[in-house]
Amino acid sequence: MEQTVSDNTVDVRTKLSPEYHQALSIIAQVTGNEIAEIVRILIHSFVDERVREANLISNALPREVISGHGRERSRKDHLEHPDSPNVIGNWKGGA
Repeated sequence: MEQTVSDNTVDVRTKLSPEYHQALSIIAQVTGNEIAEIVRILIHSFVDERVREANLISNALPREVISGHGRERSRKDHLEHPDSPNVIGNWKGGA
């Protein structure tokens, strides 16, 4: 990665198959956007979604599980405990 001083961003390089590059080029031309701007938007969206999911999971787990306390219980026992949320069962995806 290369730091760009002028706009305080980091340059990230990637490779695409010729078919995807052609499609991306056409999309950029049709929408009037630069390829780099489209890729930046896609990466930001992807990272934002992963961080949101991680926060949902982290917030759903009791603090004792995150900190390592209570590891003597099995994961199955923990999820079946009435005071413990079932992360997968309670997650609404996209909420």
